[in-house]
Amino acid sequence: MKVPKIKETSKFQQALLSWGAENVRSFPWREVSEDSYKVVSAELLLKRTTASAAARISPKFIDEYPSLEKLSYASVEELIKNLRPLGLSSQRAHLIKKGNFFRHDG
Repeated sequence: MKVPKIKETSKFQQALLSWGAENVRSFPWREVSEDSYKVVSAELLLKRTTASAAARISPKFIDEYPSLEKLSYASVEELIKNLRPLGLSSQRAHLIKKGNFFRHDG
C-alpha cells in the first residue's frame, strides 16, 4: 500500500474541501456548532436511516425533546411513535431510555 506524501494529502484535502463547498447538502444538524445535544440527536436519527428522512424528522424531534433531560422524561411508547416514521424499531426507543444511543444493533 502506497502511503501518500504530505504534499499529496494536502492537495487531496483541498480538493475535497473545494468539492464539499460546492456540493454539500444542507441539514439542520450541520448548522449546529455549539449544541452537542442536537448533534447527538442527529446521530441518533441518522442511525439506519437516510439523511433526507432524518432531516424531515429532526426539527420536530428537537422541538419535542429540546434537551437530554426532556428526552429522558419521554415514555418508550412516545419515543416509538416519534421514531416510527424513520423506520426505527422499538428497540431503538428502549436504547434511548437506557442511554445506550450508539450501541451497534446489527
